Amino acid sequence: MVQISNVLIRKASEKDADDWALILHESLNNTYQKYISRDYLDNNYTVEKLKQGFLNEINRGTELYLLTIDEVIVGILKIGKPISCYTDGNNYYRDDIDGIGEIKSLHIKKEYQRRGIGSLAISFAENRLRELNYTISHLWVKQQNTKAIEFYKHMGYLETNYVNPNTNDGAPSMVMEKDITKRKYLH
Repeated sequence: MVQISNVLIRKASEKDADDWALILHESLNNTYQKYISRDYLDNNYTVEKLKQGFLNEINRGTELYLLTIDEVIVGILKIGKPISCYTDGNNYYRDDIDGIGEIKSLHIKKEYQRRGIGSLAISFAENRLRELNYTISHLWVKQQNTKAIEFYKHMGYLETNYVNPNTNDGAPSMVMEKDITKRKYLH
């Protein structure tokens, strides 16, 4: 467990599956409804499917964390090694992913956004990726999600030319990267 200010970041366990799925479901629907079809959201991001995805990932080496304030879960974070191929069988990222860690998911409840929790989570993720001997942190972000892109730029991430135009949800994604070899401490 890590205590940063009043935000506690702790590793998720199987008992957290319902909370994880609910936060992810709410966040995906709030964020993606502008550029992913309602039909796709309703069919693919159900609470039950997201819960099953969480349970599948918990034992695969991906690190899953909950962000809490006073024992209230306010967000989720997922980090690990990038995948080399996507559901369409293509690789839209680098051929050599050794030394590259991925922030696979960061979702903060809407009412807790813009309070510094996302920044703390990114700093935590980068520190953890460094501990795992990664030198670059990368993440995928929907090209239409300008709010997230600006946030990641603020955190030192740079846009790349790596784009997946063939996402299952129809909203193209791009990679943003950051060299994490230089340790940055929280204030």
